[in-house]
Amino acid sequence: MREREQRAPSIERPGDSESSPGAASPAAAAAAAQARPETYSRLLLDSLSTGVVGLDTQGRIVLWTPRAGELLGASGDVIGRRFDQLIRRSAQRRQFPGVEMLIQIARDTMANGRPSRGHEFSYGPDRGRGALSVECSPVHDEDGNLWGAALFLRDVTERRQAEAEMRQVHQMAAIGYLAACIAHEIRNPLSAIKAAAQYLQRECEDSPLIAQFASIIDDESNRLTRMVTDFLIYARPQPPSRTPVSLPDLIGGCLRLLEPELARVGVDIDIRCPRRLPPIPVDRDQMQQVLVNVLHNALQAMEGGGTIRIRARLRRRSGDSAVAPTVEIIIEDEGPGIPPKDLEHIFTPFFTTKTKGSGLGLPICQRIVGSHGGTITVENARGAGARCRIELPLHPAADAPYAPDPPRPASQLDLLAAHQPWPSPGQEDDSP
Repeated sequence: MREREQRAPSIERPGDSESSPGAASPAAAAAAAQARPETYSRLLLDSLSTGVVGLDTQGRIVLWTPRAGELLGASGDVIGRRFDQLIRRSAQRRQFPGVEMLIQIARDTMANGRPSRGHEFSYGPDRGRGALSVECSPVHDEDGNLWGAALFLRDVTERRQAEAEMRQVHQMAAIGYLAACIAHEIRNPLSAIKAAAQYLQRECEDSPLIAQFASIIDDESNRLTRMVTDFLIYARPQPPSRTPVSLPDLIGGCLRLLEPELARVGVDIDIRCPRRLPPIPVDRDQMQQVLVNVLHNALQAMEGGGTIRIRARLRRRSGDSAVAPTVEIIIEDEGPGIPPKDLEHIFTPFFTTKTKGSGLGLPICQRIVGSHGGTITVENARGAGARCRIELPLHPAADAPYAPDPPRPASQLDLLAAHQPWPSPGQEDDSP
């Protein structure tokens, strides 16, 4: 009997009704369903995106919709069962830490006879966390006697995500405004401090202690200036001004800027960047900033020397003509790698494991690459070291007017890049 009460009768589809001889029309079928109030009420409840649970005064389930089962992770014949016992069992599978509060909400509603609203709970694993909104109302008969309570459950995960994104937009707007206001005010005193420190260094050469402290002041003022600059770049990013850029030339220019540090650390560069790669539409200065930052991080991780490998290739995504081709740049070092506990935070602003780092280098790189429609990821390489993978679209969604790429002066590093062996066509598209 209980199973018959819980199972909602089906309504024939219009096509089935019309195709059967002597079957009633859709309008007649709907009228027949409406003539049975209990059946029609059940159909309405089952069609709701909100889960509904009806309880009697003893906490037993007298009404249960399919959506409630989906949200609470319970199924089967639940009518007549104790609500608290049911969801305590399903809470472990559902990873629902708010189960006791949900039970208490239902009890309090029946105890005081007043609705309870505005409750939200999280559920699910950390990486796929969902949000559940709960309301509870008392149920009275015509004479005002309490019959139980009704719980209304809604999944508000998308709303929470939208609110979080909106908060982030507002926060970034506030940070941008703050950066614009304070950058000028901080840079002026720093310039005066730096000038005074340099003066003391020149005038107090015969006093090693004063010269040493003046040098510290000079170094720290430079570090603060870099931090203010990074903060301003991160808070108020500029849209890319795209031009077609030769990737071998871009990599060679970045290595020229790092030549003194390369010589100091004693790091070798192994480049495979074929010159036949098509030019990529990027902002040269912004993309140079990205590559220099990633290479600088690799150098800092390899104080004992080693080899940095740079690979570039065209990705055509064979078999999927709908996906536009991309250019992939991989930079791999031979350092100690990144601790797993730090790996998921490396793109978090102001997160750094360096004593003199600002924690904005990689977040800035992520913003720049994202503004170009690309992606940047960092992982630990097989064996040892870290691997940074940058993927940029060869044909961006909104192309800016292109200007000719100006010629760049050649250096030994440029010649090294130009004479690296080209990968075969199969390797260029598919090899790591």
